[in-house]
Amino acid sequence: MLKLAKASLVLLLLIYTLEPKPSLGQVEMDFSTASPPTPFLLDFAAFRQENSDQVRLEVYYKIFNNHLSFVKKDETFVADYELQVKVLGKNKRQISGNSISEKFTVPFYKETLSPVNFIINQVDLQTPSGEYKLEVALIDKNSHQTSTLNFSLKIPDYREKNLALSGVEFGQEVSDSASGTKFDKQGKKIIPKVERLFAGEDQKLWFYYEIYKNKPHPAELEVTYEIIDYLQRHIHQEYEKLQLEQPSLGIFKSLNLESFSPNSYTLLIRIKEKGGQNVSLKEDFRIEWSPVFYVKSDFKTALEHLRYVANEEEIKKLKKALKEEQVQKWEEFWKSKDPVPETPLNELKEQYYQRLKYANVKFKTYSKEGWKTDMGMVYIKYGQPDEVDRHPFDREEKAYQIWRYYELRRIFTFVDNFGNGEYELQYPYDGDIRKIPQSRD
Repeated sequence: MLKLAKASLVLLLLIYTLEPKPSLGQVEMDFSTASPPTPFLLDFAAFRQENSDQVRLEVYYKIFNNHLSFVKKDETFVADYELQVKVLGKNKRQISGNSISEKFTVPFYKETLSPVNFIINQVDLQTPSGEYKLEVALIDKNSHQTSTLNFSLKIPDYREKNLALSGVEFGQEVSDSASGTKFDKQGKKIIPKVERLFAGEDQKLWFYYEIYKNKPHPAELEVTYEIIDYLQRHIHQEYEKLQLEQPSLGIFKSLNLESFSPNSYTLLIRIKEKGGQNVSLKEDFRIEWSPVFYVKSDFKTALEHLRYVANEEEIKKLKKALKEEQVQKWEEFWKSKDPVPETPLNELKEQYYQRLKYANVKFKTYSKEGWKTDMGMVYIKYGQPDEVDRHPFDREEKAYQIWRYYELRRIFTFVDNFGNGEYELQYPYDGDIRKIPQSRD
């Protein structure tokens, strides 16, 4: 298992990147609400259906584990859900629809609460061109709860003009071998990037779109790809020439994101037919904070981020790196920590920065970044606790929390000593963890 008015959807992108602000006094931690506040994320794209007046609408969705209800079955935990997609016309008359029902199994209870693990899938349906409402309902069969999202939907008539462009599917992963699933396109597999949120370490902005020609003769096309920033500056351009021999042409394209800072951007695709018409489309996306961005722009902070995984000698060695060597040395450090070096993914690195990002949002106080707090330290080192006992402030005692890790056989106690929302780790510290002196900013 793993988007045209959108067929352009950025609302959930904005939701996804909101940072909650801690309140003065007590910070009430809830490990089940770190992912987006909406139960699921959506994106969609429309493509012309060959030999038909209908359009193929692909609806991509992403559900985080902690937004599903799991029930224990034997030694595993099972979520059971249905996603219903409806295209509604005037007076809410249903024009088309489809649904998917799935069961999702995880081996450990902790994974049922995970705010970072997720399901990605898609639902396809056929619909005529026109202006509609898109209604998508997520039905949790275990809890009997339903969550619904609604969007305006404008589907163009791809046969109205000689030259036309489909919607754009942004991809988080593109492989050369098709897998026989609904993710296959033009002999390749593309996993949708539902939230359109990219990171600097991704290096590339992957996307797929199609060009349609309604006259039988071949066409020479000049294609321009541009990236526009939030100030409407055209900051990147690439060009290519294409020969369109068939009625349609599917394009996989990637643009380099390495030099872009975290912010909102727009992808602009312009196509000019030699001696013919011009067409264009725009789609929004975002680039989020990434460790690579810090390595290139603030190496000192990038090294501070390593305090929970690197020893003193490793940090000293990295500090000696010349400016032009810093990225390479940082990559070499993480390569040395890779638990499964024969695979392309460094699991420890991915997990570490996921936890750091989570900690920076959830444990942030008015005086300290979240990853520098004691709670942030423990979370980054050990992950999500199996159980949290919360004891709010009262007249008799200060607010405190107890985190229990059953499998690791560790218990940590945090106390809000000054009533400012920052919970401090209490002595004696459990296991091998120690409070790490904060460097002076």
